[in-house]
Amino acid sequence: MKKIIVLCALLLQACIAWAGGLAAGEPGSFVFTDKGFFADKPVTVYYYKARSAGPDARVMMVIHGAERQGSRMRDNWQPFAEKNKLIVLAPEFDEARFPSRLF
Repeated sequence: MKKIIVLCALLLQACIAWAGGLAAGEPGSFVFTDKGFFADKPVTVYYYKARSAGPDARVMMVIHGAERQGSRMRDNWQPFAEKNKLIVLAPEFDEARFPSRLF
């Protein structure tokens, strides 16, 4: 579990740097690959950047549950992101690369 938390922290740090390049007002996704321990486990990250999110927008990371659907989590938080001018990041930890014992 600690390793997943570290991966999320690295992911958040990288995404904050990329936030300016994310398309506003349209749901999207990208693949994040760590250069360290998780280099062999790329993570698909679903995102939504509010239309009014500026360069100093806050980033909210949402983590899925047992259903492991990052896109669903992103979609669920879109209205909140628009209302609060946020960027939502929802990494998807698939069962194949992140079995329950690691997640």
